[in-house]
Amino acid sequence: MDPQRRSKLNRLIHAHALAMPDRAVSLADKEVIDTEWFSLGTYTEALKLNRLFIMGQRKASIYCRASLDPESKDLIPGLLDLHKYGLLTHDSQPFQKSHFKGESGGEFLAARRQRPYIGFLLPTVDCISPEQIQLFWNNLLDQPEIVVRIWQHDGKLFCTNACENYVLTQSKAVLTILELLKEPWGDIRRIPSKEISKRGISWDVKALENAKCLAISVASRSWEDNVNLVELVKNAAIMAGMSKIYPL
Repeated sequence: MDPQRRSKLNRLIHAHALAMPDRAVSLADKEVIDTEWFSLGTYTEALKLNRLFIMGQRKASIYCRASLDPESKDLIPGLLDLHKYGLLTHDSQPFQKSHFKGESGGEFLAARRQRPYIGFLLPTVDCISPEQIQLFWNNLLDQPEIVVRIWQHDGKLFCTNACENYVLTQSKAVLTILELLKEPWGDIRRIPSKEISKRGISWDVKALENAKCLAISVASRSWEDNVNLVELVKNAAIMAGMSKIYPL
């Protein structure tokens, strides 16, 4: 696409983004949310509070300064269920197959594709035994439909079967349908490839720090298949003997 057409497209995309609803919460709300999270005494309390956020009973959370993205609506029942196995979900996206749609009054065309993805915490110092934890992650790594990346509680990469720059989301935008085949996909989102910050796991919440959580990312290998990640992760937990350890 020539520079003039690219500049026009970027202006249209920017205008469309400005028209999108703002889900962010106020500074006062953030302070209330932080106080609630920082006052938690146990990992079980963190699970309960996180479920309230997912159910829409909290405006935001310690890790998400906005309401839950509407695209995750269909995932909510499954995400809530995973908490009963001790898995505190903090990130997710549903499957989205490549398709084009008109935006901003039909002034440009946009396409997006997403691999199903879930990010969650698993406590290593709480109600789940070391044997159950190891069996659980082995069950995940044995699944051919998914890639798995696991970080220790200090943020160091523990193990993975994903390539270094594993892409979760791609998009492209064009002015005409004729430009569709020529325009390459642009990467929007990847799974972090190496070490992550310790704060990216516990968010300075003492209840999470004390639980020495593993951070686990699970994503589909395919762009074309809608893999049910929630069910797959839940089955891995059941096979590891983690059946509803937490009475939520």
